[in-house]
Amino acid sequence: MNPHLTSEEISDWIIGERTPESEGHIAECALCRGEVDRLDCAFRQFRDSARRWSEHWYTAPAVRRPEAVWSWRRLAAIGGLVSAALAIVLLAQPSAAPVAEEEAFLQIPYVAPLAPYAQTRVMRMDVSMTALKAAGFEVHAPELSGALTVDVLVGQDGRAHAIRPINRSTKR
Repeated sequence: MNPHLTSEEISDWIIGERTPESEGHIAECALCRGEVDRLDCAFRQFRDSARRWSEHWYTAPAVRRPEAVWSWRRLAAIGGLVSAALAIVLLAQPSAAPVAEEEAFLQIPYVAPLAPYAQTRVMRMDVSMTALKAAGFEVHAPELSGALTVDVLVGQDGRAHAIRPINRSTKR
């Protein structure tokens, strides 16, 4: 009895690269024929799914669903009216006192920058002066025994990437 076909030989069979030996084996071996049929069915379903997806998304919206186009036009008109009304209301109000600009985060030295797609979170904590000095920040304080309240920008890997001081006074 011939040994069963390898996964590479089955892949070759599916893409049409068949040898006389593999054709004979597929004809005789129910196990290998079942594996070929199973993979062929999976590839066929994937191909059909991709075709249906492309037909759905690459058809012009007016041809696909005219009622959806009408609703989008209506929403765009309503959005324009709302933004115009909002602009009139905001321009009619007296301007408020200037708001103090929020301080930017200070990147922690020697830490790789965040990737543009990385998820982050901000955590407020008290960080000791010695930890700030050890991280590479210049600390100008009479004593290094205190702590500073900071917002810490933490990456999805759990590593601190930047800090923003909340107040300049230290806690003991």
